[in-house]
Amino acid sequence: MDTNVFILRNQHQQYLNKSHEWVASGDSKTLLRSAHRDEIINEKVELTVKFPDLRINVVKAELLNNGRLSIDGETFLPRAIEAEAEAEAEAEAEAEAEAEAEAEASIKNETPDQSSLFQNQGS
Repeated sequence: MDTNVFILRNQHQQYLNKSHEWVASGDSKTLLRSAHRDEIINEKVELTVKFPDLRINVVKAELLNNGRLSIDGETFLPRAIEAEAEAEAEAEAEAEAEAEAEAEASIKNETPDQSSLFQNQGS
C-alpha cells in the first residue's frame, strides 16, 4: 500500500509539521502532508507571503505501510530541531567563553610586569 504524499521542506532542509513548526527530523507522522499537490502548494504560498525570506520546496515522499514517510529514499528519523538548536547555542556559548579567556590571557601577557618597570627607571 505504498503511496505518495507531498510535504514542505525549507532551505535549511527542515520539514513543516502539523503544528506549523520546522523540524529537521522527528516522527514523520507529525509532518504536514497531503495526497494532493495543490493543497501543499497553497500552504507554500501562504507561508511565503508571511515569510518572504523563506525558501520552500514541495517534496514528494513515499508513505510506507507503517504510516512513516520515506523522503529521498530515507526513512524520516526521530530528532527534533529544538535539540539541534540547543546544541548549537551551547557550542556558541562555549566558543565565546574560550575567546574571552584567550583575550584576557593575551591582555595579561601584554601588560608589563611592575617590577621590570621599576628596574628600568633606576638605570
